[in-house]
Amino acid sequence: MNYSDEEIGASARKAMGLAEKMPLEVIPLAVRGSQRSFCRIRYGNRESVIFMQYSGERRENNYYAGLARFLQKIGLSVPRIFYHDGEKNFLLMEDLGERDLWHYRQAPWEEKP
Repeated sequence: MNYSDEEIGASARKAMGLAEKMPLEVIPLAVRGSQRSFCRIRYGNRESVIFMQYSGERRENNYYAGLARFLQKIGLSVPRIFYHDGEKNFLLMEDLGERDLWHYRQAPWEEKP
């Protein structure tokens, strides 16, 4: 399911407990993969989170949030999951900035995050 910006904003407000009057900016991100799409949600004093919507038809997508929490628990650096709705197939996670792993693909090992 592809959510509209209004639906994304409403879901984010509810999940984060933000007031209806809190202005939100929904910014689609070009990054996609494994039937997942992403957007950045800016709010407040330029704070932001990443909204990921996914298809449950790809089995691995259903495990994304649980695996992220497990990896964090054992000390690996992964984005924190703030909210996951397994019925509506979306989650909110920590925004780690503009650069993704693809950006570092040619970088020497020492420079990779």
